[in-house]
Amino acid sequence: MYVYRRDSNAPESEVSTEFKYWRKNNALHHWMYQLWCKKQGGDMDLDEFNCKAMELTIDDIIQLMSDIKKNKLVPTAGFFWGELEYPDWRKEEDWNFCFNALDELRSGARLIYCADW
Repeated sequence: MYVYRRDSNAPESEVSTEFKYWRKNNALHHWMYQLWCKKQGGDMDLDEFNCKAMELTIDDIIQLMSDIKKNKLVPTAGFFWGELEYPDWRKEEDWNFCFNALDELRSGARLIYCADW
């Protein structure tokens, strides 16, 4: 699971730099999958989300922070998804990501989430 950073005026063909990497953060990936479905306008098969690039907005990150704080991120069973709990250290890691992401987005950068399994 990655978030890539790209300058706001960079062309789509320009290589992005890695901003954040997670390994098997089940609850966060499920949250991102639900966000992707919402942005696509309806439920999609999880397999369709593999390797899809999804741009994150300030509103997305603020919602993620709210959902972390309200314990709304829940693990989901599935092939190769990792642990089936959302421990405090993961919450802290995701919370810190959100603060850093907001700084980047407010400075004009674009952030793109993508997972490959």
